[in-house]
Amino acid sequence: GQGSPAAAGGSPAEKAAVAYALRKNVVLVAPAGDDGQGPDLTDHPAAYTGVIAVGAIARNGQLAPFSSRHSYVSLTAPGVGLAAAVPPDDYARISSTSTSSGIVAGVAALIRSRFPHLSATQVGQALTRGTTAGRTSAPGTGRGTIDAAKAVGLAASINAAAEPRSEERRVGKEC
Repeated sequence: GQGSPAAAGGSPAEKAAVAYALRKNVVLVAPAGDDGQGPDLTDHPAAYTGVIAVGAIARNGQLAPFSSRHSYVSLTAPGVGLAAAVPPDDYARISSTSTSSGIVAGVAALIRSRFPHLSATQVGQALTRGTTAGRTSAPGTGRGTIDAAKAVGLAASINAAAEPRSEERRVGKEC
């Protein structure tokens, strides 16, 4: 639909919470919004600086019609016709940038689990650079579609570049 009125404007409390989380080195991933065909709303927290905003693509690689087309979209992930658990014990197919952001949040968690010393900024770089070019460079596609293997590989490279080489560690211990 039409997006959430609360999400459309953000709030001082939400902005403060995002700023606090970023200061604490938290990786923030948010759905870009499901109002692509609706009013020109700015979805928060996705629109805040430092938040990785995720749009949705369909199986054909095209941006989903409902996905936000704002310039703050960082990247995309599958988000059309995905199976999701529905209480109490069923499943349904859903389409939403919320499912897309869940996929990207999972990749971020994988990166953090393998490389816990990376900063939130470094994890964000691995995510946004760890994409494949989409079929379109239309507004709302960001840097492309998440590629988990590529993002984890980039995180490994960032981690390796941040670690002192073995000889530097040995010399440092001798001093």
